[in-house]
Amino acid sequence: MASEAALGGIRYQLRQMCAPTQALEWKPVPGITETLSALAQCVKRASLTEAEAIAATLNSDLPKPSSDPAKLDSDQAHLSSDQPDLNSAQAKAQAQRQKDIDLLKTALNRILRGEDPMEVLGGIAEKNLVLPELTIREEGQEEPSQRVFDSTLLSFASGSYDHGPLGRTLLLEGGRARFAGPSEAQRADKLREVIFALPNPPESGEPLEDMSDIYQALVELGIDI
Repeated sequence: MASEAALGGIRYQLRQMCAPTQALEWKPVPGITETLSALAQCVKRASLTEAEAIAATLNSDLPKPSSDPAKLDSDQAHLSSDQPDLNSAQAKAQAQRQKDIDLLKTALNRILRGEDPMEVLGGIAEKNLVLPELTIREEGQEEPSQRVFDSTLLSFASGSYDHGPLGRTLLLEGGRARFAGPSEAQRADKLREVIFALPNPPESGEPLEDMSDIYQALVELGIDI
């Protein structure tokens, strides 16, 4: 049976991850893998009825999508209607945050069904790459080859571009899981670099439109890809 203290800690961490302020910090969100692993341990010790109760509790904790896509969080309500550009940017950020939360919900629901957190994150990241002909890790490999790793970098950058920090962190940790092995630390650093290099919306100018724009922007930043 999951202890109240353990479940309380998981609920607190999830609320922190989904906080609107977290979406403003373009860096990895801390504590994701630890929280998902703690949840998996709770599920292992829980009965079916208890697991269903945990799922209901966590789903009720997570932010719900607004019925009005343009509606902003209360802490953003100071923006006035005579600032259409700012309101548009904030509405886009709100939609992006919801996309991140939906990705987190996908991971949570699979873990609540008893799946391994690292396998869940790895599968989400690999699916997000949209490279159907690529198998990142062949059976029996100590780790994927450097050629395979290099070939995924632009897809990781492109596939994470429309996500905020939470979604990008989930994809980063999924990439780390898929490339686990002797070179994991260096590869995780490289994934972090390409995934978080380009905030969206950018600090200035328009958002990038396609993979070629993202490639060019990374090159201009001096990132080897």
